[in-house]
Amino acid sequence: MGQVNLTRNVLIYENQMGPPIRSRDLLVASIVLSLLILIPLVASQTSINVTTDRPQYVVGSSVLIAGKVLDGQSSVDGATVSIQVDDPQNTPVHVNLVYTDQSGAYSDQFSLTPEAPQGKYTVFTSANKAGLNNTQAKTQFTVISQTLTSTTFSPTTSSQMQPNPSKCLIATATYGSEMAPEVVMLRNFRDSQVVRTSAGRNFMLAFNTFYYSFSPQAATFISDHSNVKTFMKLVLYPMITVLSLAAQLDTVLPSNTEIAITISGIFAASGLGVVYLGIPLAMLGFCREDENSRTMIRWTMIACVISLGTLAVGEVVISPALLLIGSATVVLSFLALGSATLPYLVQRMK
Repeated sequence: MGQVNLTRNVLIYENQMGPPIRSRDLLVASIVLSLLILIPLVASQTSINVTTDRPQYVVGSSVLIAGKVLDGQSSVDGATVSIQVDDPQNTPVHVNLVYTDQSGAYSDQFSLTPEAPQGKYTVFTSANKAGLNNTQAKTQFTVISQTLTSTTFSPTTSSQMQPNPSKCLIATATYGSEMAPEVVMLRNFRDSQVVRTSAGRNFMLAFNTFYYSFSPQAATFISDHSNVKTFMKLVLYPMITVLSLAAQLDTVLPSNTEIAITISGIFAASGLGVVYLGIPLAMLGFCREDENSRTMIRWTMIACVISLGTLAVGEVVISPALLLIGSATVVLSFLALGSATLPYLVQRMK
């Protein structure tokens, strides 16, 4: 009788306290709690980018460092950005703390000493703000001796002109001044937008190798022949128009981002292909609406996709080689696509 009463009391107690907690319930509760903790951390995609205003400097010159801190697609205001610059011997030569503004942007500037070692310098950045994940980024620039730099272009000494990566030699020779609006637009597009991204900076390395192999001689010839200047203004006008429109994309796209400069590059390359190759080919009727033309366009589109994939992989793994190859092939493939598509469409309309 006593055992019956004990069993009944236990059942009454369990009914009052609820069902017993089982191991499966503990497991489910642990998983839910872990998800509640991990989801905000995974969802936070805090990122920082960093660039220098030029890829190469001479000793004694000033270096401008700039970038942005983003949380997903949102700008991070008031983040603390730690900046450290190491010389080729991995010795810190500049350390500073700066803060991001309302657009998430930050900047810093320092001067290289006249005795600065030559070689590759590395810029390390780290962003920190309460409630966000810490994030890091780095970039590099090269310091060379003053004696290795080139002479500055001057119309009166054009025969002594040498390559200088900071100059738009052909445009300067064509318009007669570095302060001409057309030259200023080209320089600003390059320095304020293109080279402030990894893709753009690596493309400029490839482009400069090609451009400065012939531009000093071409600029010398242009500056010495006034009638050639008039012809070159006509030649450069479409390019300046297309690049001006590409630069205007910055008003509708996040400025100084890899995606923005890639879209601008695709637009510029396609536009230049249409203007300089597509229109002449269409007028001369070199492209026909047949299977060979369709096959060529298909292969060109495949090349565009592969080049974009190479560029994307280079961005993810931060590989300068892949970024250089990807950015150069993106420009070339979309240049070819623009030049081939317009004549084909003209033939189809006929």
